[in-house]
Amino acid sequence: MARTNWRTTGPIRQVFREAFAAAGLPYVNPHAFRKTLARLGEALCRSPEEWKAWSQDLGHESEMTTFVGYGEVPGHRQAEIIRALANPAQAKIEGLDIGALEAFLKSARANSQASATCAADDPGGSAT
Repeated sequence: MARTNWRTTGPIRQVFREAFAAAGLPYVNPHAFRKTLARLGEALCRSPEEWKAWSQDLGHESEMTTFVGYGEVPGHRQAEIIRALANPAQAKIEGLDIGALEAFLKSARANSQASATCAADDPGGSAT
């Protein structure tokens, strides 16, 4: 396969089809792997900096793209979190770091404001 940019998803899908067939497995599309990687990042990343690096590795300009695009919480985990929030005196949510969460939110707000400023500076989206 040539090492050139692909204009469509067809070539990577073909690579996946052939690899799965060779392994005797049913086909799974490339986007499913990206979603799996994003979910793995949710489990592994313990700081906003780690999440940003993970997001960049997925090719996203902003960590919010990864968070919003792939950030759904599985139903069983959502139930655990909501139950814990109902009784905060007894709640101990593993890996919860308020400082890291605040830093992440501050970073997300700054990125949103920067994006809004860029859009306002170039409302027509003119190309150079």
